[in-house]
Amino acid sequence: MKLTNTWKHLQGGCVAAVTIIAVEWLLHIIFDDYSGGLSGWFAVVWGFFTLGWERAQFYAATEPEKGVEKKLMSPRQYWQTKWLDTIVDLIAGNAPVWLMLAAAGLI
Repeated sequence: MKLTNTWKHLQGGCVAAVTIIAVEWLLHIIFDDYSGGLSGWFAVVWGFFTLGWERAQFYAATEPEKGVEKKLMSPRQYWQTKWLDTIVDLIAGNAPVWLMLAAAGLI
């Protein structure tokens, strides 16, 4: 099995983490009495977004046969061939968010 877009998921996770940190910083500047707390909620929302993205990939997956009309994979075929890619993509997309927010002391 070939992990095709793991770097894109990792980059997306890093961008999401930096965005969440920037939003928290801006909220703290705009509102003097803001004590934080939205970063964990944003991280959970990002997790649901990545799950939705993988779900869309699941429903759009086609059989990799050349020269033949593409047909959708069955769920069994998908999980037999792409289970590792799905798990690695979810980890690569969410781990940077949680690690960067923890390093910044926001969660």
